[in-house]
Amino acid sequence: MTAPQNNERGTHLLWVAIGLGVCLMAVGLYTRPLMTIDETRYLTVAWEMRNGGDYIVPHLNGEVYSHKPPLLFWLVNIAWTLFGISDWVGRAVAPFVGLLSIWWTRKLAQALWPDSPRTAALAPLILASMALWSIFSTLTMFDTLVTFSTLITMSGAVMSYRGQQTRGWLVAGLGLGLGILAKGPVILVHTLPVLLLAPLWQQRSPEVRIGRWYAGVAMAFATGLAVAACWVLPAIIFGGEEYREAILWKQTAGRMVNAFDHRRPFWWYLPILPFLLLPWAMWGTFWKSLRGLTVDSGVRLCLIWAGATLLILSFVSGKQIHYILPAFPAIALLMGRVVAEVRVTSRWEVAVMGWGSVMLGALLSTYRLLPIPSEYVTSLPFAPQWGLVILLGGVAILWAKERAVSSAVQWVAVAACCNVAAMHFSLQDKYFSTCSVDQISQRLSEIEKAGRPIAHQGVYAGQYHFPGRLTKPFEVLDSIEQLQAWQEKHPDGYIVGYEWEGQQPTWSTFTDAQPYRRGMKDHRVGLVPGALVPR
Repeated sequence: MTAPQNNERGTHLLWVAIGLGVCLMAVGLYTRPLMTIDETRYLTVAWEMRNGGDYIVPHLNGEVYSHKPPLLFWLVNIAWTLFGISDWVGRAVAPFVGLLSIWWTRKLAQALWPDSPRTAALAPLILASMALWSIFSTLTMFDTLVTFSTLITMSGAVMSYRGQQTRGWLVAGLGLGLGILAKGPVILVHTLPVLLLAPLWQQRSPEVRIGRWYAGVAMAFATGLAVAACWVLPAIIFGGEEYREAILWKQTAGRMVNAFDHRRPFWWYLPILPFLLLPWAMWGTFWKSLRGLTVDSGVRLCLIWAGATLLILSFVSGKQIHYILPAFPAIALLMGRVVAEVRVTSRWEVAVMGWGSVMLGALLSTYRLLPIPSEYVTSLPFAPQWGLVILLGGVAILWAKERAVSSAVQWVAVAACCNVAAMHFSLQDKYFSTCSVDQISQRLSEIEKAGRPIAHQGVYAGQYHFPGRLTKPFEVLDSIEQLQAWQEKHPDGYIVGYEWEGQQPTWSTFTDAQPYRRGMKDHRVGLVPGALVPR
């Protein structure tokens, strides 16, 4: 295949990858509500930023919010300004950045392997269809922004390695600065190992001088700090001493060394990683071709990028699946590079992926017929008919004949994304519908407009302010004594209360109650009139 044909094929596969990302984003917006507590919280912070007019210091429930920098909240407000204030506009921002990451993965592949257009063609499609990416890149999460910032930084480093020193380090610095504005210094976890371990991945040549390289790293670091300082300096001036201490220390080193939440063992990522890489972790062509891989500078860069990220985050006590999302472009680039020189894949080399899809679809389609207690069957949130879609996708993969690798990747990627879409539709009625807080949020909006005070039982994570377009903060009540004292002052008010699954009900009177799902547990949230708080 000639170079123009290769480029044309690569562009075609890029558009397929972006098209799959757009379809999954649309499916997510259609089937899922705003998910508590993360998506509701982040859009509430963006809403309070817009409603209060303070675009420097984020707020949640009227108090400064120091847990995350403001880049996502700024982008959401820009989108609202352009397209109007709505749930779907706010929720589309982070997934749109995910689409940009798919596109930039191709650009980085072209920079790393200019003589291998097939790598640049395959890597974006592999990334778009990885299980972790295809799910979490459609959510309103900071890690998608960190991924894009990481890709920019890596591109700048490669530009510098190829001889574009000044421009490359400025691009890398821009990536670092955006990463800091997205999620703080955690961007260094994903980028610093590659920048500091350059002698391990660069090919030795007279043009590459280590001293000059590290001077460039310092330049990029200074540029990143300058970009971040455009927000940090005003924020520490206007946010007060407590906010200053939080953003400069507690929410950076404190989270890295001794995370507040999600404490898990060192090895936690290792056993789940193969599932997060599905379907490509089961691709026989990749494993067969691994032995013939030429370990060039690009391969070493990606190995350091992905390996160091996983290792460092394994040492951090707090672990969440989406924390490792910025390492997935590196894995996709590696996989694309491994199979780039393979021309044909047999039907047997994709058989494991096909059988996996068939078994998953068969299980989802028939689980109600299995000999398991009925109470467990009825509690499962899956709609069986969508399992047939997954099963048929697996059959299609098994039925495929021997084909070119690029065609096989396209075929499997489409099937994998169809599986993710089918899972979304399968969960829509019995799971996602119980995650919505729109009903109680609208009731709270009516109460606020009537001029009645509102309080909240326990820690408030901003679940209701954006869905209800509320403008006044809740008073947070942590004990029964506080509840009783508040009732005496506000007998005409309402308290947002909860009944937790497996615990004795707190309230004798519970109005406007609705399901409140956290994970797989069904709780209830409702309103308690102030006059009926138990004494």
